[in-house]
Amino acid sequence: LEEIHLDSLTATDRTVIAISQHCPNLSSLQVIQGTYTHSSLIALSERGLTLKSLGLPWIRIPQRDLYRCTYALSQLRMVCTQNRQPIDRDDLLAMAQCCTLLESVNIVLVNNAVADVADALIALSRANSRTLHSVYVFCKATPHCLTSSQIAQLAQACPNVKKFCLHDVVNINDSCILTLSKHCPILEFLSITVDKRSAVEGSMGVSESALLRIVQHCEKIY
Repeated sequence: LEEIHLDSLTATDRTVIAISQHCPNLSSLQVIQGTYTHSSLIALSERGLTLKSLGLPWIRIPQRDLYRCTYALSQLRMVCTQNRQPIDRDDLLAMAQCCTLLESVNIVLVNNAVADVADALIALSRANSRTLHSVYVFCKATPHCLTSSQIAQLAQACPNVKKFCLHDVVNINDSCILTLSKHCPILEFLSITVDKRSAVEGSMGVSESALLRIVQHCEKIY
């Protein structure tokens, strides 16, 4: 058995541990739903499976056990939030430290410190700049994260992105759109929504010329 795609609400750590023990030739493991702890990451790391692809819901890891999960984290290609639980600054920094092959990020951010969580997300993107092609970020709680300036930094950090989706950000303006057009030439899909409750007045305007620029520079966009 070389490939497993697991999408089960009843799956737990025991499921992943059994897979790690009995599938020595496993090259691809994709886990979509279930209830897991970092014990799954420890099991995958200790078995040292030569995984070419690993996708898991994000699992909060106690700092004391991070080193035991390093190998499995280094194999991650896709990360998403488990049951839409938010990811904070420490989670992002752990990923930035251990994950360098991420292709897809689909996460909900909690804004325990707006500037810090945005900086950590940018650091994660830089660490995976060669491989990251899909970014989906949902901002949760108040105040909402990601200003136009921070979105521009995020765009610069992932030049190979094809899908770039940010929801409930603080603001969006021409400068942000122009940065995307300059640094993300293979962009295919773009979606940015602003939460009007937290938006800075007068900072949400995107001109027709900026939209025209991104269409001209990102020829695959739709």
